Amino acid sequence: QLGYRIYATAGTLALLSSRGIPARPVYKIRERRPHLVDMIREGQFDLVINTISVGGDQEREGFLIRRAAVEQGILCFTSLDTVRAALEALRDRHRQTFSVHPLNEWLHVGQVR
Repeated sequence: QLGYRIYATAGTLALLSSRGIPARPVYKIRERRPHLVDMIREGQFDLVINTISVGGDQEREGFLIRRAAVEQGILCFTSLDTVRAALEALRDRHRQTFSVHPLNEWLHVGQVR
């Protein structure tokens, strides 16, 4: 609804689709190329959401995803509560115009509280 394109691996894609959220498929590393890490390294994403899985291939793949995002300077969320807060901020950003002000406009300069 905010105008962003979402890409997701199969399991996440199925969950999003079941909730009416459109997403495009992307392959896991072990599936085929170009996979998610290839696309991250090619700069195809502005944000990565990768919740941490413990154990086996999922843990290793998660590490590679997060590492590729960091190497490309792409913001990477690993916690769904942080994603929720970020989405709320993005939604609010679309609802109203924000402006930047110097900090001293908000503080009483020279007064100790």
